[in-house]
Amino acid sequence: SNASWVMKGILDYLTGSSVDARILRENFVFKIVPMLNPDGVARGHTRANMGGLDLNRCYGDANPGEHEGVFWVLEWLKHWTQQGELLFYLDMHAHAHTRGCVLYGNRLPSTLSQVWNVAFAKFCELNGPHFDFQGCEFPPNAEKETESCGRACVAALCRLSHAYTLECHYSIGRQAHPLEDPEGLDERCVHPGMNVPMLCQVPYGIYEWESMGEAIAVSILDLHGINSFSRPSAKMILHKVSESLSPGKSPEELEKADPKQALKRLDEDSGNFHDFQLWRVMHSMVVARENPNLEAQVLEVFGKGQLLAVAEEMGNWVRLHAPSGCLGGKLNTDLNQVR
Repeated sequence: SNASWVMKGILDYLTGSSVDARILRENFVFKIVPMLNPDGVARGHTRANMGGLDLNRCYGDANPGEHEGVFWVLEWLKHWTQQGELLFYLDMHAHAHTRGCVLYGNRLPSTLSQVWNVAFAKFCELNGPHFDFQGCEFPPNAEKETESCGRACVAALCRLSHAYTLECHYSIGRQAHPLEDPEGLDERCVHPGMNVPMLCQVPYGIYEWESMGEAIAVSILDLHGINSFSRPSAKMILHKVSESLSPGKSPEELEKADPKQALKRLDEDSGNFHDFQLWRVMHSMVVARENPNLEAQVLEVFGKGQLLAVAEEMGNWVRLHAPSGCLGGKLNTDLNQVR
């Protein structure tokens, strides 16, 4: 499935010759289970083993007779926890309903820890063009249905802050986004799945899923503050999270804040938060101009059905967040806001 291609992206990156990969190997030991349910997959199952049991809903009472893969993974995880060696857990899944690539995490008892927990998802957005931070949930809304899943049980059994499920859609995301260039890596070969020139919808394939694996690996470096080639915004997020975790920060102030809102990306020039809405083009073709004037220079042309990031409504015009430009005027532009 697509989760297997994400796994391949992680493996290719970790075993590669890049400076980032070497830093990861020097600082962490990665324990990888390429496929937890090979026997069930061999029979054509997507999540059930050979006995028809759902292997992602048995972590609370796994036994070696019925859930052999899950049982022994949990035994090893508990062993590494006792040794003080477990820092991070991630299981990867395909998803047919939730669009995009998102993380499901846990709600931690400490708000300070929770901000740090959510920060990993923000790093993934900054390092992966197909990652949807706004689609992440901590925990998922249907938590009662998932309390026996790997993410929730591993966090509870191992007292682990960073325990996640990565869900990747089979075909497409809500909106892909361009990435900043990492500082100091101008000559590095970029994975083809990372090449997203502007905000747009991108059909998923092998390259897109593999690039998600690379984004996960790089985000681990950012999470621990040891990435020598962070993207500029990643450095800002790390600084912001560090401030939140400092003793001088008021816990009462953090309790009132939504962690995802607190970690919105800052505009480096103005210091203001980027805030935009998604609108869908309804006409067969619309034109973005340099300013709100029908005589202004044409910057870009968009087709019917395309999603655009709108930063501001200006009467009969709207100003785009990215790419830059204005849409509207007397001829109007038939756009519908995506709710």
